[in-house]
Amino acid sequence: MSVDMTACQPTLLSMMSGDKGLFNDCQEDVFYSKIGEELGVDRDGAKQLYCVYNFGKNRYAGDKNKNALLVQRFINKEYPKAHQFAWNQKKNNHYKKFSHKLQSYEAEIFIDGIMEELDRRGVWATSIHDGICGKSSDLEEIIAVFNNITGKFSKKSVNYKVDHMWNSRVMWGLNMRA
Repeated sequence: MSVDMTACQPTLLSMMSGDKGLFNDCQEDVFYSKIGEELGVDRDGAKQLYCVYNFGKNRYAGDKNKNALLVQRFINKEYPKAHQFAWNQKKNNHYKKFSHKLQSYEAEIFIDGIMEELDRRGVWATSIHDGICGKSSDLEEIIAVFNNITGKFSKKSVNYKVDHMWNSRVMWGLNMRA
C-alpha cells in the first residue's frame, strides 16, 4: 500500500510561503479543481500546468507559454502570499534554484524525516515521489509517522491518500496511479 501526500507540490509551496489559503485548498483537495475550472482542463491537465508554472520561470505578458502565464495569474489572484514567495525565489532567472529548493524540501520531509523515522523503528518502507510505500500491516505506524513528521513542517499534519492496491499494481507492472 502507499500513503501519498494530497496535492504535494502546491502543499509544499504553501508550507514554504506560509500561504494558509493555498494550504487549506490543498488539504481540502480542491486546488487542482480550481485551476481546472479556471483553465478548462481536467485534474491531470491542471497538475501538469501547475508543474510548468511551479518549476518554470516567472512569466510576463506576451510569454509564449500562455497556460503557464494563466496559472501564474491565477496563483497571484487566489494565493498572493504564495505567488509573491515563488516570484521572489524565481527572480533573475533563478527558477532552477527554486526548483531544487522545492525538491530539497520534499526530500527533507520524506527521506530525512519520514523514511529515517520508519527505518529507526524497523518498519520496511520505500519512498516514491510524494508517497511512502510499505506493507499493509504497517499502515497505522506509517500514517502515524507521516502525520508526526509533516506536522513538524506545517504546524499541523498534512492530508494524505491511501492506496491499498499499490503493491498489486507494481507486482503486475500496471500504472501505480491508476
